[in-house]
Amino acid sequence: MTMIEFLDSFGIPYKFKGDEAVFELCPFCKHEHSKNRFLVNTKTGAYICNRQNSCGVKGHFKWDSLPKTKEKKEQKEYVTLRMADFNQDFTQEMLDYMAGRGISKETLINSKIFNRNGRFCFFYVGEDEAGTCIGVKYRTIDKKISAAKGSVMNLLNWRLVPKDSKELYIVEGEVDLLSLLEIGIKNVVSVPNGAGSHDWIDYHYEWLEKFKKIILIMDNDEAGKKGIKAIYDRLKHSEIEIKKINLLFYKDPNEILMDESGRMKLKKILETGEEDIMEPKMMDISDVHCDTDDEYYSWGDDAF
Repeated sequence: MTMIEFLDSFGIPYKFKGDEAVFELCPFCKHEHSKNRFLVNTKTGAYICNRQNSCGVKGHFKWDSLPKTKEKKEQKEYVTLRMADFNQDFTQEMLDYMAGRGISKETLINSKIFNRNGRFCFFYVGEDEAGTCIGVKYRTIDKKISAAKGSVMNLLNWRLVPKDSKELYIVEGEVDLLSLLEIGIKNVVSVPNGAGSHDWIDYHYEWLEKFKKIILIMDNDEAGKKGIKAIYDRLKHSEIEIKKINLLFYKDPNEILMDESGRMKLKKILETGEEDIMEPKMMDISDVHCDTDDEYYSWGDDAF
């Protein structure tokens, strides 16, 4: 068993910060206040739960004594593509559809969106130097969505975000991504599978930490609100400032873009609509004050 396999065996998500594995919960006490407080030094094996009024657990895992397993060199097989099957010669029907959503042909081309047999193709690329394609999502005009076999989905457009960007917009879908690109915002990515998908956070965690601020723009519905909370909960202990955009009465950025004077409205809402993400506050009993000057009355047995 490798050290990674041993850490995985707890069944609790964790992330690496330097030489330490930081667990979302202490695997011993599993107390809600132990979030990101259980630490394991991956070099020495030392572990400790650092939450306030901690369960007190600490000690050493001995990597050398872990059962040995035959390590296989992982051969990751990505999607196999013939680029001859893809082009940017969009049909007039495809262009008319996007124009109706406020998206120009120029934006489609600059965003590396392709056509395959009348379907829009969105390419997902890996973190290697060459930018290997690791996934392809297909979308038809009538919103039928599929993916190439073996596709891995991460943040769409992340390789095209300017390297000197200090802020990052994260939106919920491909058309919302194109909507921000349409008005000139290049530091934007889209989550791969709607507001409920969060695997991309682990995949891109180190890259995300390079930004000073992340602005979340999920759909203006219950699923979007839950998505914002889930992303915020995963990133709030980092040094990144996390904000959200108040979309007012609009469902998503593309609906704003499609409105009258949509380009101007979308820019204005992004400029002025940033909000903090508020967490429910727990009341501290020490903050509750009683008025001790109230008179005391005895009602005797009549009170019952």
